[in-house]
Amino acid sequence: MTSNILEPKDPSDVKDYTIDWSLVLTAEGETTIASSIWSPSVPSGLYPADGSPQGSPPTGFVDGMKTTIWLTGGAANVSYELTNTIVTGGAVPRTHQRTIVIPCVQR
Repeated sequence: MTSNILEPKDPSDVKDYTIDWSLVLTAEGETTIASSIWSPSVPSGLYPADGSPQGSPPTGFVDGMKTTIWLTGGAANVSYELTNTIVTGGAVPRTHQRTIVIPCVQR
């Protein structure tokens, strides 16, 4: 599992964050993502803006070898962690996780 600090988010923004899985998938000879689940933010306060009910794991969106989640909320001067877990679509499905860190700042 790797962690990436991404572009800051203002508490009032509705913003998308994308993970490009192409290097991981290509290295394994995979070409598809069969499923994608995003963990709730740690600490709580950042919420999916894709229509997923609060409290259920959001799936976000899969586009080829990339996964995207739209987020809303957050408090200024707090950094949030979200983990994306994917399962590949090959003959032998593999599971991968990547954690992103989103700093929230008032602009």
